[in-house]
Amino acid sequence: MRLSSNIALTCGFVLATIAAPALAQQGAPAGGVGLVIAMAPDCATADAKMMTMGKTVSSMPASGNLDRDFSAMVAANAKMMMEAAKMEMACSKKPEMRKMADGIAKQNSDLLHNLQISSGSTH
Repeated sequence: MRLSSNIALTCGFVLATIAAPALAQQGAPAGGVGLVIAMAPDCATADAKMMTMGKTVSSMPASGNLDRDFSAMVAANAKMMMEAAKMEMACSKKPEMRKMADGIAKQNSDLLHNLQISSGSTH
């Protein structure tokens, strides 16, 4: 079970890293504002929360429809990465880590948007 969580986290990171150049080419606004943090996370528990995020993806059942399963996995990973980035932006003591987290949050927000367009989903 732990191995599958690590694999899910790694897949999310790899997908986000691979998608970044493609998303940048699609016209992301230069100097755009970062994501607004509506509710600040509890920094005392942020690390523990981040380390358990992969369980959602690793516990997703296969539906037999590859496109649907891929979309669901990518969406879950993007949401997980955005949540982790939000925690990092709020709790990190290092400006360079907060900046990187902001970029990851933006990339994954764009990824979710593009996934909704590609799959025809409106929610």
